[in-house]
Amino acid sequence: MAADAVTWVAQHGESLRGLPADEAAARVRDAGLSPRRIEPGAVVTLEFRPDRVDLHCGANGAVVAVRAG
Repeated sequence: MAADAVTWVAQHGESLRGLPADEAAARVRDAGLSPRRIEPGAVVTLEFRPDRVDLHCGANGAVVAVRAG
């Protein structure tokens, strides 16, 4: 069974910062969680999903922040 996103992000989220979004998303999927790529200025829903990891990306496509979501 996959870890919940809150625990996983606390343990691994920092290691995703600076990675290309596609690579970070692959690591999230490998952990059994669902990645959500969020581009600058994107409109997103606010409902919480315990299996989702939000990958906030900069203009260059690299991950700048990781949050459970």
